[in-house]
Amino acid sequence: MDPGAIGFVNFDIDDYPFICNAGSADAPVAQTNVGISCPNNTFDLTTIASNAPAGINNVWYTSALHTEANKVTDPTAVPVGTYYLFRYDPVYECFNVQQSNSKVEVKNLGEISLKSETAANLCPETTVNLADQVNGPLPSGHIVRWFTTKDRSTQALLSTVVSTSDKYYAFLYNFSTACYYKEIAEDSVTVTINTPCCQAGIDQVKLISNSFSNIDCGQTVNLNSLLSPNNTIPDGAMVVWFTTNDRAPGTVVFTPNAVAAGKYYAFIYDDVAKCYNTDVSTAEVTVTGMNGNQVPLDQTVLINQCPSKTVNLHTSYSVTPPPGFDIVFYSTKNHAPGTIMLSNANTTGKYYAFYFNEITGCFNTDDSKAEVQVVIVDCTPCAVTGSEQVDLKTDSKSNLCPATTVDLYSTVQTGAVPAGSEVVWFDNPYHWGTALTVAEASAISSSKRYYAFLHDVINVGCYNTGVSESYVDVTINAPCAPVCNAGTNQVALKPNPATNLCPETTVNLTSRLEGLLPNFPPGLKYVWYNNKNHSGLPLTNVTSIATDGDYYVFVYDEVNNCFNTDESTSFVKVILQECKVYTNIKVKLQGAMGPGTDMHNNLRTAGLLPTTDPYNLGCDAPSALVTDITDWVKVEIRSAVDPSNILEAKSFMLKTDGTLERYDGASLVPPYFKPAFEPVHIVVRHRNHVAIMSKVIDDFKTGPVDYDFTTSLQQCYNDGSAPFQMTEVNGIWCMSAGDLTGDETLDDADNASMTTLFHQGVMNQYIPADLNMDGVVDDVDLSLFNRSYYNGLFSIITKY
Repeated sequence: MDPGAIGFVNFDIDDYPFICNAGSADAPVAQTNVGISCPNNTFDLTTIASNAPAGINNVWYTSALHTEANKVTDPTAVPVGTYYLFRYDPVYECFNVQQSNSKVEVKNLGEISLKSETAANLCPETTVNLADQVNGPLPSGHIVRWFTTKDRSTQALLSTVVSTSDKYYAFLYNFSTACYYKEIAEDSVTVTINTPCCQAGIDQVKLISNSFSNIDCGQTVNLNSLLSPNNTIPDGAMVVWFTTNDRAPGTVVFTPNAVAAGKYYAFIYDDVAKCYNTDVSTAEVTVTGMNGNQVPLDQTVLINQCPSKTVNLHTSYSVTPPPGFDIVFYSTKNHAPGTIMLSNANTTGKYYAFYFNEITGCFNTDDSKAEVQVVIVDCTPCAVTGSEQVDLKTDSKSNLCPATTVDLYSTVQTGAVPAGSEVVWFDNPYHWGTALTVAEASAISSSKRYYAFLHDVINVGCYNTGVSESYVDVTINAPCAPVCNAGTNQVALKPNPATNLCPETTVNLTSRLEGLLPNFPPGLKYVWYNNKNHSGLPLTNVTSIATDGDYYVFVYDEVNNCFNTDESTSFVKVILQECKVYTNIKVKLQGAMGPGTDMHNNLRTAGLLPTTDPYNLGCDAPSALVTDITDWVKVEIRSAVDPSNILEAKSFMLKTDGTLERYDGASLVPPYFKPAFEPVHIVVRHRNHVAIMSKVIDDFKTGPVDYDFTTSLQQCYNDGSAPFQMTEVNGIWCMSAGDLTGDETLDDADNASMTTLFHQGVMNQYIPADLNMDGVVDDVDLSLFNRSYYNGLFSIITKY
């Protein structure tokens, strides 16, 4: 201590604590779960915190422990997250608690949870209810609206029950703020409407048994006798049997009441809708027995081994016949009388195996597939040719392009042909049929195996062997790569870059070709790609390129399907300049009109006007709006041929004198749009006024385009089927107030929203119910609304 100062000795802080006026209990919050409602993207935490005692501050943190790192600097505008409330005494620099239980979850109400991305009708229903695809519940005051376009460029569906196959996009809509949370949908359901409905159902066929056993030859069974009485077969449907479980083509059973051994699968078939209950059946029946069973063979070709001149047919199998059966061979596949063969065959030909029951006198089948090819070769060698195999240089041969054939004789070794002999070629190893002619063997044009024999030139039919082991496998590589008529030169182009000449918004790539176009022979043409290796598909819009980038040109030979090069260095660099049609649009709002001819800027002076684009159209805005701004508006350029077609949309700041301005990041500029090469309408939208549409503007290519809605009622397009599209105030024609829900029609939904908010006495908020735009929902707003509501106002654009 300083000399002479008074100090404390033995001061016990536990017995004499400092006083913290922040209290020692958790600070209460009105809600623990809150949502961010459009058009906002932040939430004001101060609206749900209870008032702190005098001299005490409410402070927020992103953690239950108050550290400087997680302190919320601006609790009036927080994003989605979890926040904790503390009370802070700035005098004693202390908090009410060390760890807060006053927790608030801030969520984004705009998220939609869908049960599935696909849906289909369940027969006999012929529709799908899109509402069933939404996981609920939805936030209070919200609904899901459905569109057939992801950008809401079409009208919302009037009903969630749809009967057309299409892709439907879901948007969450907030009734109280009359807005959608997103401009582009991320959630969609692809609906498939199956018509006519298939009456075959989806259940498998029920069976009382899965097998028949011990079916003797000559006997059959009735598959339908195994169907369970618990099956429900609708009118117009029937049970159909197949020999495969996937209904492979050609496997239908035409006589299910008389089938032989095998496996069979049951399906239910709707003959009206032409559909089955399933693609793969598990209703399987196995019929066992001799009827229909073929004799399994180990060998299908038997050749005599010289000096023997016969073959034993029974060497073709190893299976043991069932009791009471023998295996017998016939020279016909239907065991015709008189064609039975003994064990040894001495004649070249085909023989068929059967199971035969001597007691019953029946065969396993009347159509044997157990076929044995017998080859009886002459065991007497030809004196001229000898008995050696033909000596070949190779056993495989391919054509050498551009040749498209192979010469078999080129494979024969020099000196391999004895005097008096010739080499002949067959397409089989037994010299069956007719040998290839010399011309044919010299120019083989099909991929196949060919066998060589030595043949006695004088004694026709005298060969070196009955079975040739000398063969050549021919492979014909066709077609041979053609000569490409596209050449190899790069295409000559004018210097880069290329840009559009306003009002045109595209570039014609063909205009960049250097000099006169060549007189190409038939089959050649220029093709363009967005890559230098001509991968993917060629461009189809080369005369109207609307995107910056490098575009490569090739010469293409259509006949031979080839290019002048696989890597083009000839490219056009397209750099598009933005073409601007400047406009001078003037419009005023009924609700914001003052005593004179200008509108007031009360929302701006009260600090309630958003400094960011509330229509989410990407408009920049100053950090602090200029003084003479009344509100924001949305302007659409629509096709006059089809007014439902929105060519372009932008948001602007509406000044008190009715003119529009846009902030380009550095300064305020008048509104501008892309050129339109067709007549257009100008549509102006506002968050709580009825949208208006201009008369037809024939020229919207260059500008400037002046349009003043305020001078006459006739400045608004009206085909006579809608009420007056504007309201006159102080001699000025203005947009009519009252459309709270943004659907361009004053209806019960607007009335309900207006009534609710009026009774709540909402203050200091930027909401649609504040029709006179002074930040308060009061009698003036209600009077404005009732005047429009009872006049049945709606916008002409609802017809598009």
